[in-house]
Amino acid sequence: MTTTIGIQGIDTLMTSIDALQPTAERTIAAKFSALHPNIEQALARGVTQRAIMEALERDGIKLHPVKFKKLLDEARAQRNDSQEGIRCPICGGVQLTPQATEIQLEEGSEK
Repeated sequence: MTTTIGIQGIDTLMTSIDALQPTAERTIAAKFSALHPNIEQALARGVTQRAIMEALERDGIKLHPVKFKKLLDEARAQRNDSQEGIRCPICGGVQLTPQATEIQLEEGSEK
């Protein structure tokens, strides 16, 4: 069955699609991904996951510890897959995420 959409129908459809918003879960995941370098740097400084989750919650990102861990693992895997490190804000050097470092050590690389 073929459906024909007129010009007005296309305009209405475009407006409807433009008005769509991502789900809250996708929005949280996108924010977490953007904050991932800062989260890794905080963890490297010895800040606890609980303290990070409390800071996130103060800014409207409430996460259960299991969800925090899942998002952290996903962000690390994505950065490791793309071989993208986290840039040090002080020296500008690239720091690999903990999983990347472990993988390199297993492979015998000293990068």
